[in-house]
Amino acid sequence: MITPGTPIPWRAGVLAALVVACAAAPIAAAPAAQPAAAAESLLARAARESAAGRPRVALALRDSAVRVYDACACGTPQAHATALGARAFSAVLERQFDGARADLERALALVTGTDTAATRTRARLVGQQASLAFARGQFEDAVRLGEQAAALARTLPAATPELVDALSNSALALSRLSRSAAALEREREALAMAVRVHGADSRAVATEWLRMGEIQLEARDLAGQVESARRALGDINPEVQVQVHDERLTAENATRIIAGYDVVADGSDNFATRYLLNDTCYRLKKTLVSAAILRFDGQVSTYKAWQGAGHPCLRCLFPVAPSEDAVPSCAQAGVLGALAGTLGTLQATEVVKEILGVGRSLSGRLLMYDALAASFDEMTIAKRPDCPTCGVDTGGTS
Repeated sequence: MITPGTPIPWRAGVLAALVVACAAAPIAAAPAAQPAAAAESLLARAARESAAGRPRVALALRDSAVRVYDACACGTPQAHATALGARAFSAVLERQFDGARADLERALALVTGTDTAATRTRARLVGQQASLAFARGQFEDAVRLGEQAAALARTLPAATPELVDALSNSALALSRLSRSAAALEREREALAMAVRVHGADSRAVATEWLRMGEIQLEARDLAGQVESARRALGDINPEVQVQVHDERLTAENATRIIAGYDVVADGSDNFATRYLLNDTCYRLKKTLVSAAILRFDGQVSTYKAWQGAGHPCLRCLFPVAPSEDAVPSCAQAGVLGALAGTLGTLQATEVVKEILGVGRSLSGRLLMYDALAASFDEMTIAKRPDCPTCGVDTGGTS
């Protein structure tokens, strides 16, 4: 029990005020709209917090909105379901997968109508289930649920964002299952639907977007994917010479492969490869341009610690690689697709600068991009004397 004068956390305070207002109101339709409106206000604020890159605050606000609906039995079942879906979305971002699954199941049970609004809500919720399955690595379930969401969305009188999301979920999950032809077809369909829904009309952008999809999705096995990438790059620019290495980079072959190049661009998706590239490039005196993305954030830097003072390496920033389960992968946490293009372009620019010897190198600096805030930040990286790779105290040559 809360006694007068007891400090109340802001979230509990909002919830308590709404519950008291609901309990004190007479049993009638009009007063019930007051807590429902308050819940909608919480959801609107949560959307703003999420867009501002504050997912935990958004989750707390959406949690409060759901609790208001639960306590007051106010609002329509569809509004209640929408609030549950919003909380599930935030829960997935915070890796609270079990809670998200329970919320989506509850939400779907609430949506019983067959009208357009109910069908659209159901398509969105099933699409969220597909995203959740993808985040958990359950790709076959993600494909199945994505197709279910697409089937629901196709019954709507017009193309909707729900259909675009459903098709995209299917394409992503199919690509992880190496069902290349089906994945490419879904990706093409998603793009066409996005053009209809969002009004994009640039054929050039669509063509380049599809080419990037073909590079990743055209072949089933690794050898086929490598050859597919070589052909696609040749189609884009016939003057590019592509040297194919149809093998995974390991400690045994890294020196042999990297020795033939002046600049290495790292876009790998695991820490073992990143640290292997860092150590090998330092030893062979090769410039390394590294980029990484996750969720809505990205970072890029250049490492050439072999040039001495003022030039750190990756281990000067992060001396020891974290365990693979310490940081969620893109498959687990998700990533904004366009972010790969943003960071890839920045990385390519830095590679060209290093080759030409022009401009200010990113060596010694980490450039960070926040897509939600559309902002860049920069951090200086100090060269560590005790760095296990390049430090003077550990046998480095700096």
